[in-house]
Amino acid sequence: MALTFAALALFAAAQGAFACAKPEDLPPLQTRAFQTELMVAALSCGESARYNRFVTDFRPQLVSDGKALQAYFKREHGSQATAQTDRFITQLANLTSERSSRDKNGFCAATKKLYGEVLALKQPAELKSFVAKQPAPVLPGVARCAVN
Repeated sequence: MALTFAALALFAAAQGAFACAKPEDLPPLQTRAFQTELMVAALSCGESARYNRFVTDFRPQLVSDGKALQAYFKREHGSQATAQTDRFITQLANLTSERSSRDKNGFCAATKKLYGEVLALKQPAELKSFVAKQPAPVLPGVARCAVN
């Protein structure tokens, strides 16, 4: 995965595609990465019913984070926001799918546990803090802004 990320980083840097994420930009980016993890598990591990329940249960938070994600890419990429958002989501899916195919049993066991934990949350608003407690995901094409 490190090699894949390094290749993506070099490609994005060569294209000037790296965006600078402020601390307040990270939650929607991380939520999208988390959602992608669950989506790949739905397809690779037979978890479609649980993924559908996740999307239904957390729709308000997912919609809110989706709007924040779009605003971030609009701010960072202007007229290229839609293309850059699509690229980000595609790269997330590709990286996650690659990880799942390298160790399907381990990936499926880990995401099964994640599904159990996230679906036990009582309110959609709890998703943000839950995602924040997960290991930091690779966010392709996104660098953290320098904090002064």
